[in-house]
Amino acid sequence: MQRDDPQFIDALRDGRPLGDAKLEALRGLTTALVRGRGHAPSEVEAFVAAGYRVEQVLEVLVGVTMKTLSNYTNHLAATPLDKVFQARAWTP
Repeated sequence: MQRDDPQFIDALRDGRPLGDAKLEALRGLTTALVRGRGHAPSEVEAFVAAGYRVEQVLEVLVGVTMKTLSNYTNHLAATPLDKVFQARAWTP
């Protein structure tokens, strides 16, 4: 499965295996940071054990922060979804 493949995005959305241990560690850390509001000690250990550098934990946190800020801004502004993305619109 390639990362730009819609099946990859669907696997992420559905919580299905990605077929790559390193990407699973990234997903685990990202999910834990969001759900744990920044607390994810065991996921940080698994992330580093999967081959990432400790410094990259901060990069993941920055990504989570930017996505959260973007989502909140779009919710407040009621920003419509771009037409090009409407075919892949998702609701929980």
